[in-house]
Amino acid sequence: MRTLLDLGRGAVTGHGRVLVVDDDPEVLDTLREILEELGYEASTAASGEQAVAAMATVQPHVVFLDMMMPGLSGLEALMYFRQHHRAVPVIVITGSIEQKVTRQARAGGAFDVVAKPFDIPILQNLVAQAMRVAPQP
Repeated sequence: MRTLLDLGRGAVTGHGRVLVVDDDPEVLDTLREILEELGYEASTAASGEQAVAAMATVQPHVVFLDMMMPGLSGLEALMYFRQHHRAVPVIVITGSIEQKVTRQARAGGAFDVVAKPFDIPILQNLVAQAMRVAPQP
């Protein structure tokens, strides 16, 4: 995995707002830092409940959503986003890239699924693709 310092001056940067949802503070900080280094405005939520509330205030163009969280699960939050914020691409993040998790996420309307730990070039391409189909920043 590349570090933020490896992005260098040649990295393609983006623009737009991203909401990162995960119950692990280390994952929140790491993904927020990566996204900010790539040029995105990144906000965080530590639970599904916080994510639902943040949708109105942050108005993200893309959401990164952990599947395994206590309380309102990632799958339940994904269903909420598909009902109330259909145009916003949701990228599911998971530490377990099992077929079942991937199938559930895709069936629930996820834009894509990405595994932890993050591969920065893959993450960079994925968020750029999601921004292209997101409501315009």
